[in-house]
Amino acid sequence: MEISQSLSFIFATSINAAVAFSVLIWDHFQTLPAEGRLYFKFKRSHWRLPSPWAFAALRYTSIVANTATLFLSCFPTNHCQVTMIINQAASVAVIASSSVILGCRVMAHFRGNPAVTGLILVASFAVSGSWLATATQYRAFSGPRLPIGSNCHLEPFTAWAPMSYGTSLIFNSCLLALFILGVDHWHRVNRQCLLYLIFMTIFSAAVLIIFVIRWNDDLVRRCVMPYFTLITDAVGTRVFINFQRHTKLIRDANSDRRLLSTQSRVGNEKPDATTENSTMLTPLNTSAAPSDTRGSESTLANGYTLTTIPATPPGTANFTSSPTSPIPFIPSVNGQSGGLVPLQPQRRRQRSLSFTQQTIQSGWIDT
Repeated sequence: MEISQSLSFIFATSINAAVAFSVLIWDHFQTLPAEGRLYFKFKRSHWRLPSPWAFAALRYTSIVANTATLFLSCFPTNHCQVTMIINQAASVAVIASSSVILGCRVMAHFRGNPAVTGLILVASFAVSGSWLATATQYRAFSGPRLPIGSNCHLEPFTAWAPMSYGTSLIFNSCLLALFILGVDHWHRVNRQCLLYLIFMTIFSAAVLIIFVIRWNDDLVRRCVMPYFTLITDAVGTRVFINFQRHTKLIRDANSDRRLLSTQSRVGNEKPDATTENSTMLTPLNTSAAPSDTRGSESTLANGYTLTTIPATPPGTANFTSSPTSPIPFIPSVNGQSGGLVPLQPQRRRQRSLSFTQQTIQSGWIDT
């Protein structure tokens, strides 16, 4: 009976470890294109930040951790304790890397607030330290070779083994609360990050409950361990990609805001009284007329009138437009009429400016 239970235990852990490893590799291939694009776009200044290094460590220490779990559960070996040490060291690295990524993502919404930064740093060190302390208590020894599975046997879990998962739950809950408090605008990028944090918090609570329950054996606990590494890697990877999208969106919005500010200053400038022989474009059938045209008007096919007014002095260019006309243009350069020379803003820039106006009004641009 004991042999039957032992074989069923080993068979269950072997199948579970193989499934967790397969899902991890599949998830890595799913996010590999995004990872490649990030590496190619990274500049030297990007590597001065902790999050890219944490992302690279997370991607590959998770594979090391689950590979060690696979050997502990599926393949016979005479180095069970060495494999266990590798597994636990990689697991601690996964937790530490993930905490750095999640912490950086949340701190981005607090504009370098020292209190929030200090709180997240202390929490990150606490969760990493608790996982390191728990990892030193895991022991594995070699037994006789069996027809299936590994010959490695793990010693029973200590009474304070759930401590590591408890600190992970507290850490994820704190990050979730800070993220909700720090977000000013629930853009799609922020909503996605919120879902990742909620999922990670719920999963941490579920694993903690599993470790607290008194089971007849350690089968359920051993089966859930590789999945915690898998979920931590998957959430950390997606939060980092989300963080890069958030940073790019803020950078583009700030660039467009500066462009809008420059255009507003140019548009508010009054025309020089000494300019002459310029051109203005105004719609037909409007009650408002130019204040001082003193020139000839001609009708265009698109429903606008072309008004010629005094030209600018040599070496200057006059940028004018009617208040009712949405088309900016350069009428003349160096005193030569030369016809109408329209500015050609790209459609993509127009859409970006429209988005920027919305973000400026909502205040989300300052997050």
